[in-house]
Amino acid sequence: MKFNTLGASQGMIRSVRLSLAALALACMGGVFAAPDAAEAAPKEPAPKKVASVATKPAAQVPTRYAAIIIDDNTGRVLHQVNADDKRYPASLTKMMTIYLAFEAVDKKRLSFDSPLTITMHAANQAPSRLGLMPGDNVTVRQAILALVTKSANDAATALGETIAGSEPAFAAMMTKRAQALGMSNTVFQNANGLPDPQQYTTARDLATLARALRRDFPQHYHYFSTAEFTYKGVSIANHNRVLNQLEGADGLKTGYIRVSGFNLATSATRNGRRIVGVVLGGESGNWRDARMVQLMEQAFDNTITNPAPSMIASAKPAPSVASSAAQANKTARNNAITVAEAAPGRAATLTDPNLTFEQGDTEMTVASLPASKPRYSLPKNSGPDWAIQVGAFSKQAPAHAAAATAKDKLPQILAAARVIVLDGREDGSKFFRARLTGLTEVAARTACKQLEQKGMGCITVAPEMGSSNRS
Repeated sequence: MKFNTLGASQGMIRSVRLSLAALALACMGGVFAAPDAAEAAPKEPAPKKVASVATKPAAQVPTRYAAIIIDDNTGRVLHQVNADDKRYPASLTKMMTIYLAFEAVDKKRLSFDSPLTITMHAANQAPSRLGLMPGDNVTVRQAILALVTKSANDAATALGETIAGSEPAFAAMMTKRAQALGMSNTVFQNANGLPDPQQYTTARDLATLARALRRDFPQHYHYFSTAEFTYKGVSIANHNRVLNQLEGADGLKTGYIRVSGFNLATSATRNGRRIVGVVLGGESGNWRDARMVQLMEQAFDNTITNPAPSMIASAKPAPSVASSAAQANKTARNNAITVAEAAPGRAATLTDPNLTFEQGDTEMTVASLPASKPRYSLPKNSGPDWAIQVGAFSKQAPAHAAAATAKDKLPQILAAARVIVLDGREDGSKFFRARLTGLTEVAARTACKQLEQKGMGCITVAPEMGSSNRS
């Protein structure tokens, strides 16, 4: 078994632009026709819903968006939207499973090398899973890594059953620990986050858990930044793409079931300041990731605000009076995002009759995501041309392959671009950076934008006399 950790390049996402089309969250349907998802399972019949308290008209399908951003150093809430409204946690549930696994190790009830008991119940959990079978040999460490990277439901159940004797007993333990941590609006019913109408939480409670994981287990927290690990000869990459998109990101977890939308808990540290964020109910994995990065960047820049109804009068950004294009772009994207945050009377409830309990397909379909930790400093492009970087890898061959894949995806824009691979062994970073150079600034930014739309990570790299920033 081997595993690495990753972080993110400096300024990789400073100029994330979210189009108004991507912000149709305020009027989107509650069920996606063809979602991509972090955790997968076959379609299943909708379980019996909780009795409705205030049933909404069938034609009105509400948004499930909720978010909270907290300065972990001070505990100050910097931003919150629907932060105390009940939501389905999906695989963010596994954060509590890991918390209790860390606790069991610290109290000597288990070690990271302890073997897990794989029952038929654990082996039969719906995907995403590690593929465990009764009698398989898997350790606590391997199970934790499988939860962090692949979000494996079978490994989560195996952990819970080994710690508490059964999954129901473990769920009761999870809920009791949640209450002790101050998560007063959280109830767990299973160890993995698979659909259950009685399992719920809030954005605030999940942020409380994220903070507790770092506070209570600083010596184990590094597991949440694992880029990949190898199990039975197969390398498994992390679902969490924000680790590669946000400077200073060090975890935590993605999650998805149809009824919840796309969820994410993130922490990042810069210059000794740590920010924790939770975004729930994203309309897609890309939307969720971009929203998280935007909120975190604003938090570090001290420009984050809480939306007010007066800010939502129109989806059209207010005219900018900034003296630079960069400021105008920043103002526009900040105004645009508020559309998703204030749909009065349309917050989803756990009793919404329009939401069904289904899992979707796998979110991690992009094999070219970097699996190694890039440096925070991004080397500028040598010469007068702009370049794009599509990954930082521990080996040279995958770097060349990623650059070739980028050219194939955009044959018109990148036809004349030159492929170069920077050998990080020369500057001490030990990574091979895959780049395409010989571009104008417009071509570089356009290429990055289109590659990201196609699910491929990309950074614009300025000429030697310029600076680097995120497209």
